[in-house]
Amino acid sequence: SNRNDLIIIQENLEISLKNAITVAKEVVENQASAKNTINTMSYLTDVEKNTAIQEIDNKIDEVKPKFDSLMSFVAIRKVKTNFQTEISTIISDYGKQNTVRETAEFLKQAKTDAMTAIENQTTAKSTIDGLTYLSDAEKTTAKNSIDQAVTSGKAKIDQASDTTGVTTAQSEAQEAIDKIVRDNQTLDTTRKVAEEVAAALVKAKSEAKVKIENQTTAKATIDGLTYLNDVEKTTAKNSIDQAVTSGKAKIDQASD
Repeated sequence: SNRNDLIIIQENLEISLKNAITVAKEVVENQASAKNTINTMSYLTDVEKNTAIQEIDNKIDEVKPKFDSLMSFVAIRKVKTNFQTEISTIISDYGKQNTVRETAEFLKQAKTDAMTAIENQTTAKSTIDGLTYLSDAEKTTAKNSIDQAVTSGKAKIDQASDTTGVTTAQSEAQEAIDKIVRDNQTLDTTRKVAEEVAAALVKAKSEAKVKIENQTTAKATIDGLTYLNDVEKTTAKNSIDQAVTSGKAKIDQASD
C-alpha cells in the first residue's frame, strides 16, 4: 500500500512538473507584448525591427528545449526568469537606440523651428523703416545689423547640443534684434523731441521779438512830452530802438 502511495505521489509530481513545463513554454512562446514594443519604436528601421523580433524568436527557440530536462519547479522558474531578463535586455538595447534617434530628431526639429522663428524679422525691419527721424543710410545700417544678429543666432542654434541650448540661443538672438530696434527707436524719439523743442524755441523767439518790436505806444508817449525838445525826443526814441535791437539780439542768443 505504501509502495502504491509512493507511485501515485511520483506520478502526480511528474504530471505537475510536466504541466509546469508546458505552462512555462507557453509563457516563453507568448512574446506578443515584447514584439509589439519593438514594432512601436518609430525611429527603428523595418530591418532593425525584424532583426530584434528575430532575436526574440531565437531566444524562444533556444530556451524551450531546456525545460524538457528540468527536474524541479525551482529550475523551471530560474530558466523562465533568465529568459525574461534576456528579452528585457533586447528591448532595452533597441529602446536606447530608438531614444537616441528620437532625441536627435527632436533636437533637429527644435533647431529648425528656432531658426525659422528668428529668420522672420519683417516686423522689426518695418518698425525701422517707420522711424521718420532716421536717415535712409541709418535705416539700412540698422536692418543690416538685424540680419547679422539673425546669422549669428542661427549659427549658435546650430551649435547647440540640446534643446535648452537651442532655446537660449534663440532668446539671445531675439533680444539682440529687439535691442537694435529699441536703440533706433530711442534715437528717433530723441531727434523728434529735439526738433519739437527747437521749433518751440524758434516760435518763442519770434513771438518775443514781435512783442518788443512794436514800440509805437512808447514812442507816442515820448512825442507827447511837451516839455522835451525835438532833439531830446529823437534821442529818447533812438534809445528805445537800441533797446529793441539789443533785446532781439539777446533773444536770438537764448538757448531755451
